Amino acid sequence: MGLENFDWMGRWREKDASGKPIDATGALPSGAKFNGPVELRQALLDRKEDFIRNLTGRVMGYALGRSLQDGDSCAVQRLVQTLEKDNYRARTLIREIVLSVPFRNTQGGVVTIEPVITQKTLDISGLNARKQDAASHLNQVKPEVLTPKR
Repeated sequence: MGLENFDWMGRWREKDASGKPIDATGALPSGAKFNGPVELRQALLDRKEDFIRNLTGRVMGYALGRSLQDGDSCAVQRLVQTLEKDNYRARTLIREIVLSVPFRNTQGGVVTIEPVITQKTLDISGLNARKQDAASHLNQVKPEVLTPKR
């Protein structure tokens, strides 16, 4: 991993907790090999368009709460072009995703709302309210406590 030299707080380290030297070598799917964050950065910059397109698609998918669909490719391409014009600023990426058509016009399908209480009548005469209340405060409500006796 190219960023392995950084600990969980972002501090630089040459050795891990057991005293072994950090192995910061790795390879990208394209086959480019690197050793450490400087070489990782250069490997990513060598394929900048691919990296920006992938990053934009991933962030957009996260923002939409779903995987990207065929129709989203135009929006991703527009975002990449806007990022290029604005020197690849993260603020631009977020702003443009929020203003994009897929984000503002989500079409997640038909939303079905289940009623809170079903049409069946609920007989609560067999429930002991104090037991139920005490159990619920302790997160110990058992299904048989809430099921009316027949």
